[in-house]
Amino acid sequence: MTAPVLLLHGELDQRVTVADATRIFENLLGKKQWRVFPFTGHGALAVDDGAEWRESVSRFLEGDR
Repeated sequence: MTAPVLLLHGELDQRVTVADATRIFENLLGKKQWRVFPFTGHGALAVDDGAEWRESVSRFLEGDR
């Protein structure tokens, strides 16, 4: 993958562990950012922690300009 990647992960995710997500992140090439949401599970980042999600996405997108 050559496109910039923002990997957001919920620490309470029972489908994909933090260790698995970390391995995925470490194997990505190129520009990448990583953020773990400590009180969120699988797929609910924007709902469970909307302010942090928006901030993470905004910072990532602003960095690509």
